[in-house]
Amino acid sequence: MRTRTRLRQPVSRRAGGFTLIELLVVMGIIVILIGLTVISVGAVARESRLSSGTNTVKAALGTARALAMKNGRLTLVTFRPRIEGDREQYLEALFAEYTGVSNVVSGQVIDRFAPVAGSEILAIPKGIKVAQPWYGANADLIWITQSHIPAVVLAGEAPNRLIAVMFAPNGELVTRNSKTDSARIWVDFNNDGLQREAGTNYAAGASPSGTGYWQQSLVDDEPFLNFAPMLAVFNDDLARERYDTTAWSDDATRNLNLSAYITEYANRVIFNRYTGVVMR
Repeated sequence: MRTRTRLRQPVSRRAGGFTLIELLVVMGIIVILIGLTVISVGAVARESRLSSGTNTVKAALGTARALAMKNGRLTLVTFRPRIEGDREQYLEALFAEYTGVSNVVSGQVIDRFAPVAGSEILAIPKGIKVAQPWYGANADLIWITQSHIPAVVLAGEAPNRLIAVMFAPNGELVTRNSKTDSARIWVDFNNDGLQREAGTNYAAGASPSGTGYWQQSLVDDEPFLNFAPMLAVFNDDLARERYDTTAWSDDATRNLNLSAYITEYANRVIFNRYTGVVMR
């Protein structure tokens, strides 16, 4: 009997590897993941800078209070713009104490402060600024902060202000010198006895009045200080990305834009009003 042998049909097997479409899909997924990673890393870096800046501000406040209690003098910390290189701005926390020197100008007492000898100056990360409510102008919903000096000088941006926090010898947070009942306070940063504004030095007792002397337009200006019992720390670089800064030659527009950003995104620094200790 003849045995029939059936021939097996060859089975078609798919070759290993990706098709072009599959490869494109995988590449697309990789690109998306890389993009998400870059965004995530950038966000973490920005948040880290803000956190670092907030911690530095709190440390500066603690140091100012400790100096006031140690030396038995009215002591403040002010957050001052400095320039690194040609255009890179950062803030420094500088400690100053009452010199005992006051002048009367137009019937108002003006106190002169000077840097505390031997005290450390703390640097705040670039792009981070410190703000406070504009209590002195009866505009509590508006936040004021430091000038961005490169933009003021090169782009005509409106100048802003210097803010400070002051402590009494018992460590209490105060906003004025009760002994002199002064209306204005300034820091003689270079300790030469002259108050500098917009590139001009003014002799003691000859300080001009007016809005300009509350503003800082140059890095070595010595304007009058603004005091408030609370602060906000924010990322000024991100705020500038959000708004049209070419419109900031008008200080009202700038103040409204920054106030909206600070209200939503800033880290608050609150004090115990009786002890001066930072609560958060």
